[in-house]
Amino acid sequence: MRYNLKSFSSLLVGGLLATSAAAELTKVPRGADLNSIAGREDVELAEFAKRANDRCALELRRRGLTPRGDTINVGMGSAKRGKADDTMKADSISICIGAAVVGKYDNDDKEKKEDSKFLTHLAAGFWSNTWTDFKSKVNSAKDKGLKSMKSTLVIIDMSSVDKDNEPWDQRRKDTQQKIHDTIESDLKSLTRSSPKIVTRSILDGMKMEIDKDGDIKVDED
Repeated sequence: MRYNLKSFSSLLVGGLLATSAAAELTKVPRGADLNSIAGREDVELAEFAKRANDRCALELRRRGLTPRGDTINVGMGSAKRGKADDTMKADSISICIGAAVVGKYDNDDKEKKEDSKFLTHLAAGFWSNTWTDFKSKVNSAKDKGLKSMKSTLVIIDMSSVDKDNEPWDQRRKDTQQKIHDTIESDLKSLTRSSPKIVTRSILDGMKMEIDKDGDIKVDED
């Protein structure tokens, strides 16, 4: 995570002051339970680290500064949103479906504070609720002024499904195709433009990323 600071030194000093006790040496009594001591020290160090982080966050707020850019990992069966400076990633999209939406705000303040990036990794067997959640997140941002949207959809090349370890029957193929068609249609409705569609063999895993600049990237996993 990066911060908009000309000098980070004062924050580091503040954090170190909050954790100065961590530098103190303690004597270990003869015959002491070292595992117990190590466990207690782990807890103490975690508390010191939290105190330092809180001190830095307080200093950032005092100066009116905000952190820039998280990396948001999107696991299977989830839909997440991010802001302009965030990077979003979804890995191991195999028989699953991946969808991403990005957009812009006219207002610079909203561009910094509101959600403008959306990524979902839809599990093939239970995609509906996750997809509803994804659409809700995008629509919420649209209500706040998100526009100029574009989207990317990653789906299976249906001609490749017979190469699966367990070839698909026609009913399963038809069901999967209907899911593809539904999501494509919803993306058109959400963004008022056709999504970029990326197909891949059922044997190939893919990964999706929305980078800091708002570009949607799809690569082999």
